[in-house]
This record gives sequence, C-alpha cells and structure tokens, in this order.
Amino acid sequence: MKMKDAIPREYFGLARQFLRDLAKEDSKYDLFMTKIRGLERDNKRPRQTKLDSVIKHWQGMEDIYRFNFDVNVKYSKTEVKEIRLTIAKDKADHWAEQEYNILVTQMKLISNKKELLFESDSALSFSLHAIARRIQRDKDNCTASILRDMKSLDVKINLDEVTLKTETGCWHGKIIMIRSNGKGEYKPCACMRTWLSDEG
Repeated sequence: MKMKDAIPREYFGLARQFLRDLAKEDSKYDLFMTKIRGLERDNKRPRQTKLDSVIKHWQGMEDIYRFNFDVNVKYSKTEVKEIRLTIAKDKADHWAEQEYNILVTQMKLISNKKELLFESDSALSFSLHAIARRIQRDKDNCTASILRDMKSLDVKINLDEVTLKTETGCWHGKIIMIRSNGKGEYKPCACMRTWLSDEG
C-alpha cells in the first residue's frame, strides 16, 4: 500500500548525497580527532609548541560544515571550541534499529598547567527524512541554503516537542533519549524528524 504523503525517491537520493558529501569531510575529522584523543590519553599537558601546532592544524581544517571556531588563550590556560556538523548512527530506546543522523556537535579542548581535556557533545540532530523533506518542500534547496537553516537559533520547546524556525518554514522534532554509535549512555537530544514549509 502506497503512503499518501511518501517522499519521492529523488529527494531521498539528494538527501543521501548531502550525507555522503558530509561523510567525506567527517572521515578526515575522525582521523584528526583520534590524534587529539591520543594527547588526552597521555594525561598531561603537551609542550606549548606541539599544542600550538595541533590547534593551527585544527583551525586550518575549515569547511562549509563548520559553524563556529574559537580559540581563547588566557595565562596558562588554552581553550578551543568548535561547532560543526558530524555524522553518527543513533539509537533511541523506542527505535527498532540504529539510524544515520546528522549532528550539530560541539567539540571542546581545554589545556591548563596540569592536563589536557577533550569533550564532544551533540544536543541537536537532523534525520535523513528531515533533510529529504527540506529539499522537497523548499525550492531553494542548495547545500548552502540547507546549512543556513541548520544554524537556526529560533528555538521553541513545548513539552517534548521542538521547533527550529527558518526563513521559509521550520524543522520539527522531539527531545528524545539517544545513544550515538551504539556506545555510551542515552542522552537527551533534540531530534529534527521533518521540515514544514510556511506555505503549507
């Protein structure tokens, strides 16, 4: 039986291409982040020259999927923050299986006199279905336009439902407990499951 409002295959295809393009950049980041986690496992602050080299390399890895990058050096403390898109397989407690989702991830590196810490956290995600709906329902569906809409800070929360307002519509989803890549504890995440146009 055919669903009344099923997404045409062509839009799912374009959404998957968006995911593949991001995945190419994300794989490069995975390799670099492995190096940073290696420094953290050493459980001590690296030499300043080495730390400066790592930060310079990190800052130079700019691409269209980076939303923000900030370096703050104060006395003997160095703090680096980046917000960018990443990909993960997420699993909510009520989902039958894992799903590929695009995450808005904040990565933070903190180095002081005694140690180096690295943290990574995601509190917002976009499903493949949501990306496909955004491409289907908005004529301006180029990559740059979709990325601009993902940066929306116009957030409305009603109980467990979340809406992110964009110029021509809104992302819509729920706050649910997910576990990324099948590891770690379940954490709350605003999961955008569709996109709705202002034109109806």
